[in-house]
Amino acid sequence: MPEITFVDTLPGGAARGPRPILDHADIATQLGARPTEWGKVTSAKTPAAAYSLAQRIKTAHFTAYEPAGSFEAAARTIQAKGAKPEFHVYARYVG
Repeated sequence: MPEITFVDTLPGGAARGPRPILDHADIATQLGARPTEWGKVTSAKTPAAAYSLAQRIKTAHFTAYEPAGSFEAAARTIQAKGAKPEFHVYARYVG
């Protein structure tokens, strides 16, 4: 039987750590203080994750954004020339 080699970290690829915990109440308060202005809420690891969070904000999945429709949100892929793409979530309070 071949001997297994154990490693502390996986080689290559992006390091996976815990997801940042967002304070949605604080985010909603900041957005509400500047109605109709878009604010960058966070960055995500994938476009799907960014889109999912934007949908959850729009539909008031988190109580901080109630009632549904009070906030608009969008996911955007940003890629500077020669850089890796970044996936951002933007939102704004519309009342």
